[in-house]
Amino acid sequence: APPNESLMRRCSSNMLKSRLIMGAQIFRFNPYEKDNIEVKKLGGTNMIVRKSCLLKIGGFDEDFLTAADLKLSYDLINKGHGKLIFSGKVIVFHHRRKIFPNFFLQHFNYSLRISKYFKIFKGIELLKCFGSVVFVLCNIIGLFVCFFSSNFCIIYFSSLFLYASICIFESIVVSNKHLIEILITGIGLFLYNFIIGIGCLSSFLTRGRIFIKSR
Repeated sequence: APPNESLMRRCSSNMLKSRLIMGAQIFRFNPYEKDNIEVKKLGGTNMIVRKSCLLKIGGFDEDFLTAADLKLSYDLINKGHGKLIFSGKVIVFHHRRKIFPNFFLQHFNYSLRISKYFKIFKGIELLKCFGSVVFVLCNIIGLFVCFFSSNFCIIYFSSLFLYASICIFESIVVSNKHLIEILITGIGLFLYNFIIGIGCLSSFLTRGRIFIKSR
């Protein structure tokens, strides 16, 4: 995020620095950590592509309302037989959406389209998608079972407390150590898998036909 960014935009930027969300891709948001490494995908906010390569694959796929940069990365590797190189020395300051509600609407829309993007999402990306769906379903089932078993209720809410504690700890790591920023980022991390899981589940059920307009 740019210097002197607003609190709500800093919090959404913090979330993208977290391994809970980005996994091994956090180097994209901590650029000084790695340089000149071959990657499978690049973000479209700061990408340089040779014109000949872009023409060879037919440019951006306009059928992709979201994740067009990921589709471009996929096509450059698989159709253009090229390589994607990440350089931590080339920096861009990106104004993120405010964490509530715009950032979450943006990522919810990504998840709503996941069923259409299966051919570009492989390996860990699919695992994250199915993991979020399983996470939501387990919480729904767990909450239902709590009505019939007090012992299970203790286990269920203890698990949620553990998950919340991990989110807060991760928020401390990625935030600027301001209490309000830590709390908002922690709440965002806690809610993220619920929201993405609901979106992915909706995508499977509707075959990606739902899309919510967001800024």
